Parts: sequence; C-alpha cells; structure tokens
Amino acid sequence: MKRAGGKLFIQQRPAGADNFKLFVQEQGVSRVLIDPTTLSGATSHMSLDWWQPSADGSHVAYGLSKDGSEDSILHVLSVADGRDLPSASPTPRPPTRSGSMTAQASSITS
Repeated sequence: MKRAGGKLFIQQRPAGADNFKLFVQEQGVSRVLIDPTTLSGATSHMSLDWWQPSADGSHVAYGLSKDGSEDSILHVLSVADGRDLPSASPTPRPPTRSGSMTAQASSITS
C-alpha cells in the first residue's frame, strides 16, 4: 500500500483470482488499474512484479513479466484513464530485472 497525490494504491489478490492486481482508491472509490490476467492468454501467464506511483499520483511505473520469468518489462500508465503511455522509442522497453526502474521510468515520461 502506498499513498501519492491524495490517492491510495493497493496491490491485492482477490479471492479466487489467479493473480495480484493493482487498485487505486480516490475519494472512497476503488478501481482496478492493472490486471495482468487480462493480458494472459490460453498458453501464457502475465504477472505484476512491481509498481511505483509518481509523487503526485498521476502515473504509475510498473513491471510485467511473462510465464514467471521475472524479467519485467517496464510500463508507465496514466492513473486518470488507466492507459499506458506510448514507448519513448520504437524498440521495446528493456527488462528491469537488474536495471534501475527510476532511471528507465524518467526516460520514458520525459
């Protein structure tokens, strides 16, 4: 659980769920921000490895990995609409397993 910009960010695995999800609560209303289950396929499994809200709570940097690899791919989403920001480069974002999440996130949102 983390607070940022008047919002509360909570990672939970609801009863019966296959995966952890990230929720945001603002003014007493909760909604799902990240649900890796929606990205999983019949033969693959996505997991939310880590997440960090911006200081003002307007964005969340997070890492998703496929099939338990723990080789997270960095994503940054807008909390207002729940959509990922476009990549800063035409190449995929690098795995964040041994990299600095803060440095990579700031390069994408700059």
